[in-house]
Amino acid sequence: GSMEGFAASVMPLLRVQHAFGEHLLGRVTLAGLGTRAQVHQQSTAVDDAQADVAQQFRLVEGAFRWRKNNTWQPFLSAGAGVLHLTAAGQQSPPPIEAITRERWSLLADVGGGVHVSFQRFEMALEGHAQAAQPYPVIRFLNEEVAREGRPTLIGTLTFLVWM
Repeated sequence: GSMEGFAASVMPLLRVQHAFGEHLLGRVTLAGLGTRAQVHQQSTAVDDAQADVAQQFRLVEGAFRWRKNNTWQPFLSAGAGVLHLTAAGQQSPPPIEAITRERWSLLADVGGGVHVSFQRFEMALEGHAQAAQPYPVIRFLNEEVAREGRPTLIGTLTFLVWM
């Protein structure tokens, strides 16, 4: 969820991770196809306007982990990629035409968490903060109602299988 107006949404993610030695990890993360956040606006000019917002992002990350051979392995990560946001506007009653817009933005990501190891399987619990540039903005009749990526906070629970 965003700190500036976007409600939290749930989305699956796919992550490919490769270990480079004992402490370094390289990762590629793809996320999307989840629930849509809704942004609402009520004013005198618009009876009830809303936008359904879909998000996807792609990241390339590097991570540093400690305690490789232990069950609990804390780590920190940093990455960069792209954010794709699509907003479909709706208005009730509909005298004003609703529009759909999309924006691509550069994305920076920092995170941390812990891997819990079960031999060939792991579970990772992570927290991330993301910043987008340019950051997407939702406006109704030129009035700003929500921003994304200043920052966006993400929590993930991932199940990993080492191949």
